[in-house]
Amino acid sequence: MKIFWVVVLSVVSTLAVVAVGFAIWGAFLAAQPQVTPTPTFTPQPTATPQIVLPNTFEEQNFGYHIHYPADWVITKPNEHTVVISGAPGTDAYYSTISIQHLLSTSQGGKYANFHEVVDDVKSQIATGSTDVSIQNDQSFNLTLANGQILVGQQFTAQYTRSGQISVERVVVVPSSNAESFFVWAYTSPASQVNTYLAIANAILSSWVITK
Repeated sequence: MKIFWVVVLSVVSTLAVVAVGFAIWGAFLAAQPQVTPTPTFTPQPTATPQIVLPNTFEEQNFGYHIHYPADWVITKPNEHTVVISGAPGTDAYYSTISIQHLLSTSQGGKYANFHEVVDDVKSQIATGSTDVSIQNDQSFNLTLANGQILVGQQFTAQYTRSGQISVERVVVVPSSNAESFFVWAYTSPASQVNTYLAIANAILSSWVITK
């Protein structure tokens, strides 16, 4: 009988300790400041603004035309090169679209195929630049109005020149008769490359080669 009461007293003591423990923990929690969970912000996708390209530049000598924004301008540094950019005095002036027309060896030029053009453009980018990185180096297809597909190549380069980091997307395609080549390039300071990327892509999509 004595053993029975010893056991009972032991159990009661244990329960009392547990109860005291819970009471102390409850008091501790009640004394703590209540923290309201911070709501998690989930970025919502935004609609891509419609790019309007009301102006048209047509190069009849080399057989192509292309559309560009109303407030952008066209310049021709030489007979075979066209540059499209924002107006002088604007940030867009430093983000340019250029199109070069290059002759093949059969027409007195120095390029036998578009691969040689691509290699030459990469070499020109590397000259005088540091930290050159080439990405997205892959094939590029441009479909003509008659259904013919021009198979070329594209890549994106990032490099530092004169202390400024620039990004350049390059597309090289042959003409329909492979007697010449076109080099389309979007070049921009890295700090604003995404600002005008949608416009650059829209201009590229509007490019039509007719011969």
